[in-house]
Amino acid sequence: ATPLTNAASVSGGGEVNTGNDSASDVTTMTSRADIGVAKIASSGSVTVGSNVDFTITATNAGPSNATGVQITDQLPAGLTFVSATPSAGIYNSGTGVWNIGAVASGASETLTITATVTTTGSITNTATKTAENETDPNAGNNSASAAVNGQAPDLTILKSHVGPFVRGTSGSYSLTVGNVGPVPSGGLVTVADTLPAGLTPSSASGSGWTCGVVAQVVTCTRSDALAAAGSYPAITITVAVLQSAPGSVTNSATVGGGGDLTPGNNSASDPTTVTSHADVGVTKTASSGTVVVGSPVSYTVTALNAGPSDATGVEVSDLLPAGLAFVSASPSVGTYDSTTGVWTIGSLPSGTSSTLVLIATVTGTGTITNSATKSAENEIDPNLSNNAFSASIVGQAAPGLPGPPNGGMAPAPFQPDPLRGSLMIEAGLAGFFGLLFLRRRVQRVDRRTGRARSSRPAERWHGARPVPARPTARQPDDRSGPGRILWPPLPPAPFPARRGGRRPDGVRHDHHHRCARRRARVSGASHQPGGCPPVGRRALRQADLDGEARARGSGHELPTGHRPDRALSHPHPRT
Repeated sequence: ATPLTNAASVSGGGEVNTGNDSASDVTTMTSRADIGVAKIASSGSVTVGSNVDFTITATNAGPSNATGVQITDQLPAGLTFVSATPSAGIYNSGTGVWNIGAVASGASETLTITATVTTTGSITNTATKTAENETDPNAGNNSASAAVNGQAPDLTILKSHVGPFVRGTSGSYSLTVGNVGPVPSGGLVTVADTLPAGLTPSSASGSGWTCGVVAQVVTCTRSDALAAAGSYPAITITVAVLQSAPGSVTNSATVGGGGDLTPGNNSASDPTTVTSHADVGVTKTASSGTVVVGSPVSYTVTALNAGPSDATGVEVSDLLPAGLAFVSASPSVGTYDSTTGVWTIGSLPSGTSSTLVLIATVTGTGTITNSATKSAENEIDPNLSNNAFSASIVGQAAPGLPGPPNGGMAPAPFQPDPLRGSLMIEAGLAGFFGLLFLRRRVQRVDRRTGRARSSRPAERWHGARPVPARPTARQPDDRSGPGRILWPPLPPAPFPARRGGRRPDGVRHDHHHRCARRRARVSGASHQPGGCPPVGRRALRQADLDGEARARGSGHELPTGHRPDRALSHPHPRT
């Protein structure tokens, strides 16, 4: 304030005392200037990343002019200085001081500050008069504030899949980006998904998205704005589920950009269960459909894993049924227990097979069915219809030579010796040792002279004692013994082979024996009771023809060179 002196004097009127005719008054002079501050924002809601203008006005409401006026406007957090335009003075963005200087009474000055909104929510910007030389009679209007609401898009991401993933197959994830913010997104939006071990990304796509796959990372981008409360088209990521994938994996994806300043909901995780499905089927074949009893047969059992996953703990049961006797087993993998019939395979990778070759001896006749069944597997089998397979064979009795009519034992038949021109009637070995006392003297006759060449006893038993059903056979050209024995043999004699006594026809056995020990001329006499049986060429021919007929009737061949008309000298008693 400046002091002022005001002096006044009086004169005239006959005033003779002038000493008190003057006076002075000292007065102090001061200024008062009411500088008021006002502030406004260009918008109450501003998208984060956008600019907002703040206008500060300093008005001198007087009554005095104002000098040394300063306004301070320091931008708060959430606002980034862009520019300042004062109508007078200078604005320092570092300190926030707007140095106006003099403001005449009734005048005003303005400052426009441009700032970028960098955060969401309410942002308050305040301007305050911080200096003035004059007295401000009204301090209530020395500051002013303006608030803006910073807004931003709030991007979210959701991730999902359908069902458990199966090893050896493909799986897919669906990713959806949405905007839960109050304003549209702006700028580049990026989605990133890093697949866990055991899942290999093969492709990624989505309408409007540009996607790429590098190793385990899938990246998709787009730049168009996403409206508030809107969603982008979904992204589909296809993955290959490896055989080595663990039983549980977690896949996480993130979204960023687009003006999103709320990172708390910018990622999503999707726990995924991984399982295995292995279609292990069984087939079986037999080496032959018909097998002779006592012969071997081989079965080939094949276990095939049609996938899609590797199989573990695989067992196939194949216990041989009645009619088959185990010989050996040759598994391509694992072991086979012939007692339990369990073929323990263990691991069987997808798309591979293992075989088991079983060799057995057929011990029964008729249809024999052998079945193989998958009895164990750790994985889920999606196809149960091929878990068992059967192979049938027919056991057939071994073909044998036809035996004698009585099924076991029979006397030996007559057999000629064509090379020596004579017929030797011989009994079987059992008959020879059974009754040596029944003999006939057989004399060889020379075909040219009709005379006996030599004579030696040749045993012939007409009794009922049997001989072995399979006597030793000799070929007709073997000169060391008789020729082949033919079936059926001659029937046994109709009387017991005992010495003495009587036969059923009344002839004594000792008489018959005496007849057999005598020489007689072959006369062809008929056999009479009490006499000797007929011998000679006719008797021998008849006996040989009977044997030949019986042999041919049974289907057996006669020895080569057999001639039933060869003579045999036989002793004959006189009657």
